[in-house]
Amino acid sequence: MKTVSMLFLFVLFSSSTFGQEGTKKQPINGNDLKEKLDDGVVRAERKQKLKELRDIQAKYFRLPQGKWYFGARTGYGVPFLTVNKRNVESYLGVSDYFESASGEITNKALVSNDAGGYKGAVYFGYRFNQFVSGEVDFSYNHYLNAIQGKIESPDYKSELYTRGKSISFNPQFVLYSPNMGNFTLFGKFGFFLPLWVDAKGTAKIDDYDGTFIKSIALGNNKDLLTLADEFAKLLGQNVEDLAYLEDGIFKAAGYHFRYSAETNVDFKIDKNVLGFSGSIGAIYQISPLIGILAEVKVGGYNISTKSYKLSNIKGTLDLNGKENYAVFTSDGVVVDGVKTVSADQLTWLTNVNYEYELDENSNNEITNPNGIDPTKAADRLVLRRSSMDASFNISLQFNFAGKKNK
Repeated sequence: MKTVSMLFLFVLFSSSTFGQEGTKKQPINGNDLKEKLDDGVVRAERKQKLKELRDIQAKYFRLPQGKWYFGARTGYGVPFLTVNKRNVESYLGVSDYFESASGEITNKALVSNDAGGYKGAVYFGYRFNQFVSGEVDFSYNHYLNAIQGKIESPDYKSELYTRGKSISFNPQFVLYSPNMGNFTLFGKFGFFLPLWVDAKGTAKIDDYDGTFIKSIALGNNKDLLTLADEFAKLLGQNVEDLAYLEDGIFKAAGYHFRYSAETNVDFKIDKNVLGFSGSIGAIYQISPLIGILAEVKVGGYNISTKSYKLSNIKGTLDLNGKENYAVFTSDGVVVDGVKTVSADQLTWLTNVNYEYELDENSNNEITNPNGIDPTKAADRLVLRRSSMDASFNISLQFNFAGKKNK
């Protein structure tokens, strides 16, 4: 019995020992366990951070439907393409050609000084979705002093400089790229309408061959026949012969006319033309509600001259060795100390209205059989002025906080 009991205990002990060895697990390294736990925590935290960032972008940077924004823009415009086919004061030159002293004629360069200057605008928009918004802006443009036309021949030089300012209305659509973090590309296209334009010009003439006096005192311009008659008598010619005078006769008489004047020009929107605009640029969101924009914008429009008025007029004529033989101002024309043309007789020259159509009732020497009435503003065919420029702009944009899309 004792033997059996000892045998049973031996078998039980052996099976228990062998069973433990058969199911024994490999020991766990404490450092490995710590790394695995840390890695899991890091992944979880990173996942949470990314989720929070995506939530912010979805709420703010991607601008859900119904998002309003506004901004302010400033920049500088650089003009391009040929402009201003005819000068307002026709005797200063036609088209945008330059004639050098050697007689060589060239067209204005692709980039000229016309219409270049400082720009500013305020704008607001509505974001329909992540990729499209509608926008309108009101811009103020300050055009710097720039040459419009120039003739430079050996005996006749003339030039016209202009400067001005305008206010324009610009509705447009904006297309956006997908977000790249806080960085987004955009493109804009729309219409460009000038609401108000104010321009001033400065004209200068240096004339040795009678070009100026021929342009204003011949044909049916009967208001200056008195001046022409005085000039003709001095040269020993009849008034009717003035049209046939050769430059040599003017030179022989020592003719030298110098002229300068300020021109105030009114413009109106051309009834047949609508301007356009387009731009490309980028937005950087410095915060959820504030962004900085940089863009290159191209705009172009046509406007029509409405009227012009000369002021600060000063013209002097040297003749036969006598300086200031004739003096031409807004008060009239004085020849050899005697007033020969009164101020009201110069109204047609100092004031001009531009019309789309002229007829026999227009105050115009060509269409009116009675000629021009010198006491009234002259009527001429309207002049269209084109302006195209590329501006470089920086904007600060503010986004209104909107509700997150569900």
